[in-house]
Amino acid sequence: MKEGTKLHKELEDEVHTTVRVEVVSKEDAFGLKVWNLIQGLRTLRDTGLTRELEVWGFVDGNLVNGVIDGLSYDHPDPEFEAELRQSQESQPSITDYFASQKPGMQRIPQVYLTDVKTRGKRSTANAAQLRPAKVQLFLYHRFLSVMAAEKLDYLRVFRRYNLDPDEPFSDSFIAQIASLHDDEFFDIDHPSDDEDVPKASGSQQPADGSQTSTASSAPDFIKYRTLRELLPLLVAELKQTLPHGADSVGRLLSVEYRYRADGSLIDNRIFPMDDGALDSYIGGTMQWWKAEREPKGVQIEDAWKCLYCEFAEVCTWRKSMDEGRLRSSRERLEVKRKNSGQ
Repeated sequence: MKEGTKLHKELEDEVHTTVRVEVVSKEDAFGLKVWNLIQGLRTLRDTGLTRELEVWGFVDGNLVNGVIDGLSYDHPDPEFEAELRQSQESQPSITDYFASQKPGMQRIPQVYLTDVKTRGKRSTANAAQLRPAKVQLFLYHRFLSVMAAEKLDYLRVFRRYNLDPDEPFSDSFIAQIASLHDDEFFDIDHPSDDEDVPKASGSQQPADGSQTSTASSAPDFIKYRTLRELLPLLVAELKQTLPHGADSVGRLLSVEYRYRADGSLIDNRIFPMDDGALDSYIGGTMQWWKAEREPKGVQIEDAWKCLYCEFAEVCTWRKSMDEGRLRSSRERLEVKRKNSGQ
């Protein structure tokens, strides 16, 4: 696990320079997430690649966040996409992997999502091991598409995290972020002449001769003091990076399997986004989560997970599977005895 985390960090360091930022409040902490997302989008535009990009979305009313391992303008497999499009045209009933094409849509720049998985041995992953990665990428694709289409309710996200969008960031946090983004952090167009600063209508001198100074509020040149003030910048960066909204997010996804010891590539699995499969998975999972259906056992290919399950000894599904196998064995033996007696 530690080696896998180390590999992810090494990949991130290939495109990002890590700068330590101290946070004081939970608003600071989330503000840092937003600034990291903004910087990630800029890195994608500047270099064609970014890593560790955080996204948020709602699943059946529940807030979910995730971190996309890699985003790139490089198409993972143009030939595979062409084959899928031909299949879609020849079979109208096939799952609609791709959005309906508008004139010139094929020529717009698109970004493609990649997930990186590490393995302790050089063997390739089977279908059962690939399944969780596919669902993960399906979710991330949907979240990013919703954000690109400007349909994510960020204030709802703030409420879920119990954040106050109007709570000012701490002075130390503002100072640190300003040092990293000083070219845009201050509003240079803010009026600064003395005549533009509100003055007291009149000052009176007390009877004892002392002078009373009337405080006037100094102009505030800082543009991003709160989460609410930072949101328009995030939306603008998403718009600039993904100008065609959800259509800017490519519908081919890939999972890289890398050898944990040295990071070398073992395999690269490419597959199309499948909204129907994702909806089906979410629907079934949430039914169980909300106790609307009985739990089901894993598919037989995933039975190895039972080795790590704390309920394995009392699992009724395992018991029924064992009883079924025992019953089948007895039936085969009975058939064999009857055949041998003839």
